[in-house]
Amino acid sequence: MNILDIANAPVQALDYMDRLINDGPPSKMFFANNVSLQYNPLLVDQVNVDIVSFFDTPPKKYGEEPEIISKTLGENGLFIHPDFHARAGAILGEDCFKISCEGVPTSSSRTIRLPQLQCYIKLHYPATLGRVSKALSRQDILNSIDVTNALYHAIRRGVVSPLLGFFPEVSGRGATIGDSEFTFTVRKSCAEAQRAEYIKYIVPAFSLYGKDYKNPHDPTLLAQLISNRVGVGCAYVEKLLIPVVDCYLSLLFLEGLQHEMHSQNFLLGFDGKWELQAIILRDLESIQKDLTIRSDNRIKERIESYPSRCLWRGQENYEVKHSFMYDHKLFEFFIKPLVEKTEKNNIERCTEVYREIQGFVRNKYSAQINEYFPKDGMWYKFDDVIVAQGIKRRLFLQCPHPAIR
Repeated sequence: MNILDIANAPVQALDYMDRLINDGPPSKMFFANNVSLQYNPLLVDQVNVDIVSFFDTPPKKYGEEPEIISKTLGENGLFIHPDFHARAGAILGEDCFKISCEGVPTSSSRTIRLPQLQCYIKLHYPATLGRVSKALSRQDILNSIDVTNALYHAIRRGVVSPLLGFFPEVSGRGATIGDSEFTFTVRKSCAEAQRAEYIKYIVPAFSLYGKDYKNPHDPTLLAQLISNRVGVGCAYVEKLLIPVVDCYLSLLFLEGLQHEMHSQNFLLGFDGKWELQAIILRDLESIQKDLTIRSDNRIKERIESYPSRCLWRGQENYEVKHSFMYDHKLFEFFIKPLVEKTEKNNIERCTEVYREIQGFVRNKYSAQINEYFPKDGMWYKFDDVIVAQGIKRRLFLQCPHPAIR
């Protein structure tokens, strides 16, 4: 894809990038385990989402449901992924299917954009996608709604990076089909951000450095910006990578919100000159709420989803979890692959980039790093393995020499 294609049709370009300009995570499991071929985002550009009607007990609603969703579903409707059409039909009867909604698949596979409803729908998928099961619990819905509210408060307080943005996850529904709970979350397709009015183009983080699967010989989007000396391409470490790190750490240390910020879970908003205007978070249910940091910053808003995805000092692996999300998820799943591809695996140049980021972090956040990160000078990660269903704990692997702190 050419950056001019994005300028000419930003919405269609975002759909295309989300599906097809993506190297996947370092494990490459994204390509090994995915939805059925007829719904695979690498292969199709349209997926119809089924609506199931429950005639006895209506689905339970969570959050403030957008009016257009309520009108589409009525009181008894529930979105389900088409891979589970047969299961639902066998249990509830084929007459349970009301209508379907035309959607656009995304890289997440179970998350579908519904253009007519002006939203994304994240669907329950009780099977392995990539490395883990993508079952969506009712608690996940509550977590999304709770974190959405916390992010609204964070933007209003204005102490975090002014680049912070997010796609609000505002509601959901859940109902029982046989012995399984089927659910979905509604994610608005319009980003909330301080500088939202300046955003012209939105690019998934992985698409900046990913290969275009229909045009594999095209330079990456970031390479085009660099070669044309446009926007963040003029100084990508200073104008792109350091602002992403600053946004992540300011959100953690000033608001106590720790995102699983690998390249699948955020996008970048640019103005017409390709200057960075927003770092847009998605998949909000995975954001952890650090109660210790929130207390240390005297944040008074109640965490309604407690204790789900909550951290506090004294908890097992409390400091290790900070390293895991920063040193493993943000660095190894976004910064490292982007830098290695951009610098053509020049080890010396890559090291210079990491030291520049490290210098920024030590200058601005050394006190907080010393307070909340592991005291042993190590960093921590998980193995890239398929996680069997029912596994609640995995072992952290200890590694020396954190690259960007």
